[in-house]
Amino acid sequence: MKKTNKMFFLNPIKPVKKQAILLFLILASSVLSNAQTLERLKEAAEKGGYGIIFTQIEETGITEMCPAFKGLVNIDLTSNFDSVLNSHPLNLPECKDALMRIARNLVNKGVQYRKDQKLYEAYLCYRFAFPLVTKYLDAEGCRILSGNIFIVQNLLRSETSSPQKQWVNTTIQKDAKAILNRYSDAMVAFSEGESFQADKVFLCYTRLLNLSGNWVKGRRVMLDKLNKDETPNDYLMHGLLENLTQVSLEEILFQNEKIQFDSLMDAYRKLRPSLALFNNNSVLQELYKYVIAHFEYLRGITMRSTGILALESSYALNEYYNLFCRDLSFLMLNGNDLQGAIEMLEKAKSGVFTELMAKGHLNNRIKINQYDQQSYSYLQTVNGGEIYDLVTSDRSSFLMYSHYFDDLEVWFITSKGKVFHQSLEGSNHYINDLIDKTNFNNKMLSSKEGYIEGRGVKMPNVNSNNSLEPYSDLFKAIIPENIWEVLKADSANNLIIIPDENLHFVPFAALKTPEGKYLLEEKQISYWHSFTFGQLLKSSSQVFDVQKSIKNGTGSFKISVLGNPDFNGIYPSSVDGKVINLKLAPLPGTEKEIKYLGEKFHITPLMKMDVRSDLLFKDQALDILHLATHGYTNIDKVLQSFVAFSDGPVYASEMYESPGKLKSKMVVLSACQTGLGKVTNDNPVGLTQAFLVAGANSVISSLWSVSDDATFTLMKLFYDGISEGKNLAEALRFAQLELMKSQATSNPFYWSAFKVTGNVTNPRD
Repeated sequence: MKKTNKMFFLNPIKPVKKQAILLFLILASSVLSNAQTLERLKEAAEKGGYGIIFTQIEETGITEMCPAFKGLVNIDLTSNFDSVLNSHPLNLPECKDALMRIARNLVNKGVQYRKDQKLYEAYLCYRFAFPLVTKYLDAEGCRILSGNIFIVQNLLRSETSSPQKQWVNTTIQKDAKAILNRYSDAMVAFSEGESFQADKVFLCYTRLLNLSGNWVKGRRVMLDKLNKDETPNDYLMHGLLENLTQVSLEEILFQNEKIQFDSLMDAYRKLRPSLALFNNNSVLQELYKYVIAHFEYLRGITMRSTGILALESSYALNEYYNLFCRDLSFLMLNGNDLQGAIEMLEKAKSGVFTELMAKGHLNNRIKINQYDQQSYSYLQTVNGGEIYDLVTSDRSSFLMYSHYFDDLEVWFITSKGKVFHQSLEGSNHYINDLIDKTNFNNKMLSSKEGYIEGRGVKMPNVNSNNSLEPYSDLFKAIIPENIWEVLKADSANNLIIIPDENLHFVPFAALKTPEGKYLLEEKQISYWHSFTFGQLLKSSSQVFDVQKSIKNGTGSFKISVLGNPDFNGIYPSSVDGKVINLKLAPLPGTEKEIKYLGEKFHITPLMKMDVRSDLLFKDQALDILHLATHGYTNIDKVLQSFVAFSDGPVYASEMYESPGKLKSKMVVLSACQTGLGKVTNDNPVGLTQAFLVAGANSVISSLWSVSDDATFTLMKLFYDGISEGKNLAEALRFAQLELMKSQATSNPFYWSAFKVTGNVTNPRD
């Protein structure tokens, strides 16, 4: 069979009168190679409009696909593609199959170019196929092709400016408008049917609206459809996610502009429970990544700003960012992609708090990216390989939690890097009830009367035998039997817990194992907020290396001890919507504690009027800052939580706005309830987190109103331990086990309130 590949471009002014065939048939018959096809498409695009390529063919056999093509001449697609497709003979029914084969071929070529990051070449293929699939209302073709064009448009956002980028963006919008002008009525009529095919065409229609720049109408018709449809499906979720990639900062943050965004989020929450049932899991995952990237970009804008308003705005944006990350993690987990699920969960857990902390610790994980030709900073969270290296080098095992609706996801990673996972379905309400029972008076210290009581004033009843039962019940509720068997058999003595939501306030050390022991008796325990959190601290210049000091023969630390201040300042806080001046009770019981530390480390402890707020951020670098004063956590206005000094408070907001300003490696908050805070979408906001953002590498804090005498004993033993070379987790465990041995302080109330958050071991040792 004889054939030639000589190509001609139709000149609209001087048409070439030869037997002709559309480029699509050439592609379908594989007459041209991929390279030749791309060159012809580029040349056609340069002609403006769609262009038309002719070839002289002798006995090719191509016309057997559709005899009506024989004799087709002088077609000018540059002027009106639509008129060509509706003209005889292309409009004949017998031509449809041949044309659709051509369109699919073009789409496949375009997909391959897109995967190779050749976005210009990809769209050249897509744009020749798009009018074909919309003309024939090929539902699957409409869905796939419009989705691929949407992906190209999003990928272009992160590319640097170029003539090709400008051409593709402009042409996408122009082409979408042209197709809508001709086929919108037919698409709307078809999409009103009750079938998946109708939903596919509807999705294509809304995408065309969005691609044409008419996002307002695209959102409106999408929301109207969602309000009418009682059976949500993944095609509607596709459209909804795509709309979310286009919301502006003003629409989210400004009350008078956020009506439509709120409607989008209401619709999204309506669809969320059906995520596990949706098909095309990989497509949904791709769309989620674009939504997450968009909200990361928006949050990056607010994170560049300073002040309390910018901080609150960042947390508001992070609420949505966190939600989308967790949903994508769930999709990956549902698809048995454990590594992908952990990596996405890591992004969810490493939000505003961790990014602020990274800035404070001058870490190189803060990156600059391009998005819509604007630069923004973001936190590069650790990936699966980095998590493996972190776990195996740290000689620790990890117990991590995440919530999804009413389910609790439990992850255990052995010190060898092996991952175990179990989902505890419908358990959250039961677990929250148990948490309330395992904490002793851990509700926020009452300030309704404007008075904060001293350490150890209010003591719960800890003599009842029933007081220990919830510790056994909670262990069984949050540590499944199969994970416990692996955990207790792991060779690592150090267990790092990465909690979630209210689990941040659980005294894990006091949980009773099935063998009747406290978990602390089996493992030394410390806490991280995420793997990225741990990585930041390990690479920080602020690492408190107690063992290195001992090995070097120094045997001493740079330590500052402050306690028992005179509370003569003004301590305003917002309580029940009213700003009042809090009155703080004296703390005479702390004087014995700080005098002991002064003698032990041969320093002069600061007391009374010498406990000034300017000492917190003094330039002198310290290994340890010990604060025995009031710490107040305001659960309603959590950034108004404060640490009290003699001349007034230092608020959490001041520390959040001063990343890295604190020069103390370890901070000990020897006070009541300093480990509590407000549960947010990524991590709690409280005093512990404030000190970590400000620059501390480790924080010792408490979960409830502690006993004065027991706290003095615990602190004495803790500092004895680190002086002997124990790391922070070992020293705290040593002190807690000693209190546990005494009948007078054996109840968990006396020894399990304090926890260590942050870096406690050093892999160099």
